[in-house]
Amino acid sequence: LHNYGYFRGDVDYHIVESNDSLAARVAYDVTMGPVFHLDSIEYRSFGTQADSLLEASTSKRLLKSGDAFNVVNLNAEQQRIEGIMRNGGYYYWNSSYTAFQADTLAVPGYVQLRVLPKAGIPGEALRPWYIGHTYITIRDQKNSPLDHELKGRRGTTSYLWSGDVMPAKTRIWRSAINHRHGRIFRQSDQENTISKLAALGTLSSLEVSYTPRDTSALCDTLDVHVNVMMGNPYDSSFE
Repeated sequence: LHNYGYFRGDVDYHIVESNDSLAARVAYDVTMGPVFHLDSIEYRSFGTQADSLLEASTSKRLLKSGDAFNVVNLNAEQQRIEGIMRNGGYYYWNSSYTAFQADTLAVPGYVQLRVLPKAGIPGEALRPWYIGHTYITIRDQKNSPLDHELKGRRGTTSYLWSGDVMPAKTRIWRSAINHRHGRIFRQSDQENTISKLAALGTLSSLEVSYTPRDTSALCDTLDVHVNVMMGNPYDSSFE
């Protein structure tokens, strides 16, 4: 009842005995009471840059004044904020970092809601991150040694591969990777990168990961690691 806004609801029960001494039923008496609605909704304390991201998507907010209080909508808003933050560079942000404070006493029958970051969030989740160096590692089988390395023209990409010849040209790998050096991290770029690499159809395994450039408290650069293993060649015949 509380999850759906019936804060004054009450539940009681009683045992209904039967002729069979080994069996009984439980009957529940549910008093719903009035449903509470959202009154004022305030987003606060996210920081200047994050506030700008959230303000730009005001029309898409899932919490609106006048709606019945509903925990399902709160969870959905947490997921929506995670998507906005991660597309705005906040790589380490996740939905659990968005908290809610609800006041049901100020206005009878209504909830005054605050949406804000929860206490104790790690520092790396509170700042946007930018793309650094990209490492593309191509193996022909698991744990095979990396025989060669090649730097990209601008020096922001490294290719490491097994065997004498690098599978596919560098332009094919770069066109499949949406991340660009110096640009802000975006979750959409991550998703598109995985999708494009998988669409090559020649890989038996694929992993895209991100690591901070260094361990300093002010580090805001993520190096991209693309690890792939080539699939076995296809055999075909025709007449």
